[in-house]
Amino acid sequence: MLRWILGLTAAAFLAAISWSMLTETLLPLARAGAYFELALNCLGLPVILAGTAAFVWGGWRFLIGNAGVMYGDETFAERAIRLRDRETGPAVRRQLEGQQLGALWRAWRPGLAWLAVGGGLIAAGSVVINWLPAALGLR
Repeated sequence: MLRWILGLTAAAFLAAISWSMLTETLLPLARAGAYFELALNCLGLPVILAGTAAFVWGGWRFLIGNAGVMYGDETFAERAIRLRDRETGPAVRRQLEGQQLGALWRAWRPGLAWLAVGGGLIAAGSVVINWLPAALGLR
Protein backbone atom coordinates (compact mmCIF):
# COMPACT_ATOMS: atom_id res chain seq x y z
CA MET A 1 0.00 0.00 0.00
CA LEU A 2 2.80 2.39 0.89
CA ARG A 3 4.49 1.74 -2.46
CA TRP A 4 1.28 2.65 -4.28
CA ILE A 5 0.95 5.88 -2.31
CA LEU A 6 4.59 6.80 -2.95
CA GLY A 7 4.26 5.88 -6.63
CA LEU A 8 1.12 7.97 -7.08
CA THR A 9 2.73 10.88 -5.23
CA ALA A 10 5.82 10.67 -7.44
CA ALA A 11 3.64 10.49 -10.58
CA ALA A 12 1.62 13.53 -9.49
CA PHE A 13 4.82 15.42 -8.70
CA LEU A 14 6.30 14.56 -12.11
CA ALA A 15 3.06 15.56 -13.84
CA ALA A 16 3.07 18.92 -12.04
CA ILE A 17 6.69 19.56 -13.01
CA SER A 18 6.02 18.54 -16.62
CA TRP A 19 2.99 20.83 -16.82
CA SER A 20 5.02 23.70 -15.41
CA MET A 21 7.85 23.12 -17.90
CA LEU A 22 5.38 23.01 -20.76
CA THR A 23 3.36 26.09 -19.86
CA GLU A 24 6.09 28.31 -18.42
CA THR A 25 9.07 27.43 -20.62
CA LEU A 26 8.34 25.47 -23.77
CA LEU A 27 5.12 27.12 -24.99
CA PRO A 28 6.43 30.69 -24.54
CA LEU A 29 9.56 29.77 -26.51
CA ALA A 30 7.43 28.26 -29.27
CA ARG A 31 5.17 31.34 -29.39
CA ALA A 32 8.23 33.61 -29.60
CA GLY A 33 9.60 31.57 -32.50
CA ALA A 34 12.79 30.67 -30.61
CA TYR A 35 12.87 27.16 -32.03
CA PHE A 36 16.56 26.49 -31.42
CA GLU A 37 16.23 27.47 -27.74
CA LEU A 38 13.06 25.38 -27.61
CA ALA A 39 15.02 22.38 -28.90
CA LEU A 40 17.79 22.98 -26.36
CA ASN A 41 15.21 23.17 -23.57
CA CYS A 42 13.56 19.97 -24.82
CA LEU A 43 16.99 18.36 -24.51
CA GLY A 44 18.17 19.99 -21.27
CA LEU A 45 15.03 19.78 -19.13
CA PRO A 46 14.79 15.95 -19.20
CA VAL A 47 18.50 15.77 -18.37
CA ILE A 48 17.90 18.03 -15.36
CA LEU A 49 14.93 15.88 -14.32
CA ALA A 50 17.01 12.72 -14.62
CA GLY A 51 19.74 14.39 -12.56
CA THR A 52 17.22 15.38 -9.90
CA ALA A 53 15.91 11.81 -9.76
CA ALA A 54 19.46 10.44 -9.47
CA PHE A 55 20.23 12.98 -6.73
CA VAL A 56 17.13 12.01 -4.74
CA TRP A 57 17.92 8.29 -5.19
CA GLY A 58 21.49 8.94 -4.04
CA GLY A 59 20.26 10.68 -0.91
CA TRP A 60 17.96 7.75 -0.19
CA ARG A 61 20.76 5.23 -0.75
CA PHE A 62 23.07 7.27 1.49
CA LEU A 63 20.52 7.28 4.32
CA ILE A 64 19.74 3.57 3.95
CA GLY A 65 23.45 2.68 3.89
CA ASN A 66 24.13 4.82 6.93
CA ALA A 67 21.21 3.32 8.87
CA GLY A 68 22.31 -0.17 7.87
CA VAL A 69 25.75 0.35 9.32
CA MET A 70 24.72 2.31 12.39
CA TYR A 71 21.84 0.09 13.45
CA GLY A 72 22.27 -3.22 11.63
CA ASP A 73 25.98 -4.02 11.91
CA GLU A 74 26.84 -5.60 15.26
CA THR A 75 30.58 -5.31 14.58
CA PHE A 76 30.21 -1.57 14.06
CA ALA A 77 28.35 -1.26 17.37
CA GLU A 78 30.94 -3.36 19.20
CA ARG A 79 33.76 -1.18 17.86
CA ALA A 80 31.84 1.94 18.91
CA ILE A 81 31.55 0.59 22.45
CA ARG A 82 35.28 -0.21 22.52
CA LEU A 83 36.06 3.32 21.28
CA ARG A 84 34.10 4.81 24.19
CA ASP A 85 36.00 2.67 26.68
CA ARG A 86 38.70 4.76 28.40
CA GLU A 87 40.94 1.71 28.77
CA THR A 88 41.33 1.31 25.00
CA GLY A 89 44.90 2.23 24.09
CA PRO A 90 45.82 4.76 21.39
CA ALA A 91 47.05 2.17 18.85
CA VAL A 92 43.89 0.07 19.20
CA ARG A 93 41.79 3.25 19.11
CA ARG A 94 43.38 4.30 15.78
CA GLN A 95 42.77 0.83 14.35
CA LEU A 96 39.13 0.84 15.49
CA GLU A 97 38.57 4.35 14.12
CA GLY A 98 39.99 3.27 10.77
CA GLN A 99 37.70 0.26 10.70
CA GLN A 100 34.71 2.45 11.59
CA LEU A 101 35.55 4.95 8.86
CA GLY A 102 36.02 2.12 6.38
CA ALA A 103 32.61 0.67 7.24
CA LEU A 104 30.99 4.08 6.88
CA TRP A 105 32.75 4.73 3.57
CA ARG A 106 31.57 1.38 2.17
CA ALA A 107 28.02 2.21 3.25
CA TRP A 108 28.11 5.79 1.90
CA ARG A 109 29.92 5.16 -1.39
CA PRO A 110 26.91 4.00 -3.49
CA GLY A 111 24.77 6.92 -2.35
CA LEU A 112 27.57 9.42 -2.87
CA ALA A 113 28.14 8.06 -6.38
CA TRP A 114 24.46 8.61 -7.25
CA LEU A 115 24.62 12.10 -5.73
CA ALA A 116 27.63 12.92 -7.90
CA VAL A 117 25.96 11.55 -11.04
CA GLY A 118 22.81 13.52 -10.26
CA GLY A 119 24.75 16.72 -9.70
CA GLY A 120 26.63 16.18 -12.95
CA LEU A 121 23.42 15.64 -14.92
CA ILE A 122 21.84 18.74 -13.40
CA ALA A 123 24.93 20.75 -14.33
CA ALA A 124 24.99 19.30 -17.87
CA GLY A 125 21.32 20.11 -18.45
CA SER A 126 21.83 23.62 -17.13
CA VAL A 127 24.77 24.13 -19.48
CA VAL A 128 22.66 23.04 -22.44
CA ILE A 129 19.79 25.36 -21.50
CA ASN A 130 21.66 28.41 -20.22
CA TRP A 131 25.23 28.48 -21.49
CA LEU A 132 24.94 27.00 -24.97
CA PRO A 133 22.52 29.62 -26.39
CA ALA A 134 24.73 32.43 -25.08
CA ALA A 135 27.85 30.77 -26.42
CA LEU A 136 26.23 30.46 -29.84
CA GLY A 137 25.18 34.12 -29.77
CA LEU A 138 21.44 33.51 -29.45
CA ARG A 139 21.10 35.74 -26.37
